[in-house]
Amino acid sequence: KWSFGDNTGSAEINPIKQYLNAGAYTVTLISRSNFGCSDTFKKTLEVYELPLANFTLKNACINTPFTFQNTSHLNSGNYIANWQFGDADTSLAISPQHLYKKSGTYNVYLKLTSNHSCVDSIYKTLQVFALPKVYAGKDTLMDKGFPIRLNASGALTYNWWPPIGLNNPFISNPLANPDSSSTYIVEGTDEQGCKNTDTLIVTLNPEIRLIPYNVVTPDKNGLNDTWQIKNIESFKNNHVIIFDQWNQKVYEKQGYANDWEGKNQRGEILPDATYYYILTSTDLNKKYTGFITLMRNKE
Repeated sequence: KWSFGDNTGSAEINPIKQYLNAGAYTVTLISRSNFGCSDTFKKTLEVYELPLANFTLKNACINTPFTFQNTSHLNSGNYIANWQFGDADTSLAISPQHLYKKSGTYNVYLKLTSNHSCVDSIYKTLQVFALPKVYAGKDTLMDKGFPIRLNASGALTYNWWPPIGLNNPFISNPLANPDSSSTYIVEGTDEQGCKNTDTLIVTLNPEIRLIPYNVVTPDKNGLNDTWQIKNIESFKNNHVIIFDQWNQKVYEKQGYANDWEGKNQRGEILPDATYYYILTSTDLNKKYTGFITLMRNKE
């Protein structure tokens, strides 16, 4: 007659018993012969807690370090973790980091062995995805002050670096207007959270370009009301001189900002005529000259 110390017992000679809770149990065995003779033997049995093996999974990407978060549980004592990643690599770390070199499906196995030799294990299926094929576009040549449109592809979201000179570094096709030749790196992230990068070089054209317009109609209709020089804002150290048909200087300004309304230096209205300009800048190796037609009360 067996008594296992947890209010259960058995009449088998060699019983198998499973304890549901850890702790110390006094096991009693009473033996009786066919002549009615009996003897009693008692022994204390220590039942140790079984570790509960578990870990969290999320999508992994090839060639990207992935950390397995060990969420196993053991109230007392400690345990040894034995990992098998499904690609022939193993680890004894508690929460190891692993890098998969090929995409595919892997069975990840975790076995725990406590300091009392109690064992539990679990395996989960991990999906490893290929990296997106991010393309930043072809290297390009641009004129200073004339923005160009970049156009990355191959991912879901994008992040350009450095952001200097870009109107929005978090879209696939930002406008780029750098002050100097720049190398841009775009990081693309796909639907699985996998990331990849590509590089694009934007080279500034050494032949800097300005475009002075040749018509001014200062009649307050919002069209050609001032003399416009496209890209002048990129060359703030400029110098403009305007002459009339008799070669008399009527206007001069250091740091011209597209604000001449057809008036002389004293602010007096100039008559309709053709005028001559000279445009220079310390940032330019070139002098711009040409003619401006001033017409009032005309479209």
